[in-house]
Amino acid sequence: MKCSMEECARMIKGVDADGDGCVNFQEFEKMMATANGATPVN
Repeated sequence: MKCSMEECARMIKGVDADGDGCVNFQEFEKMMATANGATPVN
């Protein structure tokens, strides 16, 4: 699947909870759990 730079930036912004422009492990983990229908555990 190819996406444009704008689409990639939008996806990152959507999961970047701390707003640093990067997706850290906790943000990635929450995104993956949510995508699979699970409720993330803090």
